[in-house]
Amino acid sequence: DNDEDYCRSVHKVPQEISGESDDPDVTTTPLVPDMSDPEHFARNYLPLEVRRALAKGKKVGGRLCLKVWTLPKGVRIPVSLNTSGLPVGENAIMLINFLGALARDAVLAPLTYVSWKTFPKENKDVMWHIVKLKFDVDRPHELSVLRSIRNKWRVWKSYLKRKHYDSHTTEEERLADRDPRVTKEQWRVLVAYWNTEKAKARSAASKASRAKSTYINKTGSKSFARMRQEESRSGDPSLESPEGSGDGYAPAIGANRRVSARRHTPGPSPKDLQERSDTQAARAKRKAGDEVSTLRNKVVVTEESRPKNSQESAVLESARDKRRAEDEAAALRKKVIAMEESQRKLQEDLARVTNAMSAMQKMMATDGLPNRNG
Repeated sequence: DNDEDYCRSVHKVPQEISGESDDPDVTTTPLVPDMSDPEHFARNYLPLEVRRALAKGKKVGGRLCLKVWTLPKGVRIPVSLNTSGLPVGENAIMLINFLGALARDAVLAPLTYVSWKTFPKENKDVMWHIVKLKFDVDRPHELSVLRSIRNKWRVWKSYLKRKHYDSHTTEEERLADRDPRVTKEQWRVLVAYWNTEKAKARSAASKASRAKSTYINKTGSKSFARMRQEESRSGDPSLESPEGSGDGYAPAIGANRRVSARRHTPGPSPKDLQERSDTQAARAKRKAGDEVSTLRNKVVVTEESRPKNSQESAVLESARDKRRAEDEAAALRKKVIAMEESQRKLQEDLARVTNAMSAMQKMMATDGLPNRNG
């Protein structure tokens, strides 16, 4: 991927961010703050929208995640992550929503970058430190957390393009239809980039890739990891992932297809798809087992409810007796054949012994010498 930062002037000089704006709709881009000390910045950062909401007396804030941002110092929300680094369990949705809020933050995750690869490392470090301050997440999960933010950032840009850019035909209309969560400067830069031939070519390639996709996600907002974790609570051992199973979905779609799909679509990863496939297979297996048990119960009930002295029972009993007699006769025939074979071998052995004894008697009659008169 040779994409470069297409608006370097926006990111040149680190400057202080002022939170003293009375305008409820930010009309200028948040100037890039000094993130040279990511941990220090993370401890003191509070989004402008959150500050405004708190100033209005709000205690909860949906997409703003006010509860998370206003946690007392030193208090962290416990959250569980599975072996793939995906949040599961009771507080999973809180972490997922918070990562989405970070991905939409104009200061932490500016929209003026073509790809995640061009993001400054300082920005990524700050977001990771913020997550660690709010949630009880271990260091080994840093890559998974940042990957989730990356995917949500891509989804955010895709949403803006579909909702506020593709729905119009002129640049004036597009610039005017700005989502209030996006600064004017970042939106202007983003629209200018989407107008370029390079961006149009990338968009066409993405649409073609999605059109070829054979997988459709119908799970809604709930992640594959959370669905699998909830299913596994039933205690069904068939839902446990076999060790070393790896990425079972990737080989099926092919290496080139996999790279293309992950580059252009922010959907579930191949590992997520594999987990979903395993869950569906386990459900089908459990359903089939239930159906078999139901059929067996019906057969037992039918057998027990049938009258013993009915004509049908007599016919069945007669058939069973006949089959039993035939089996016994066949077994007896096998025994007779075996005895005849044994008797034949015994007669052959007896004949050989008789011939040998006769020969010995002749030799003894001639003192062991051959008969010369013959």
